[in-house]
Amino acid sequence: MKKQNTAEKYYRHALAVYAALTVLIVLLFVGTALACYASGADGISFLYGALFVFLFLAAPTVYYAAQYRYYKNVILSDVQTVKPEGTDTAFFRSVGLRATVVSDGSTRSVITKHVFGVGLAGPNRLDDYIDKNVEIGYDKEKDEWIVVAL
Repeated sequence: MKKQNTAEKYYRHALAVYAALTVLIVLLFVGTALACYASGADGISFLYGALFVFLFLAAPTVYYAAQYRYYKNVILSDVQTVKPEGTDTAFFRSVGLRATVVSDGSTRSVITKHVFGVGLAGPNRLDDYIDKNVEIGYDKEKDEWIVVAL
């Protein structure tokens, strides 16, 4: 059985958030447009607003859907158990783990994909992975190390 990885969890969570937000906002705009139309006012501007919001939010939703699909089907090679030695911070409070791996007979320091959060919410809380032995695997296609979910 294939184990779930942290990138898959991260992109599934982001996809759910963006999809729900898109649907909710579009429904609010369409509902307001219908209420305006029922009262005799011009509600077409609200429909244009709904279309704009849908297009604005659809781009990240499509991106997260594609990333989720990729990481759901990714096959990790060179899977090994390591203890994280530290963290690496990236854009928007996302964090990757720093660890030492043995790959192709040599030891090297790597940084995993930045899919960990430091806040209270989110699928991959850093506190759940730091100071614990974790499994990481290598994605040859994207040349990155990914943590296997606990």
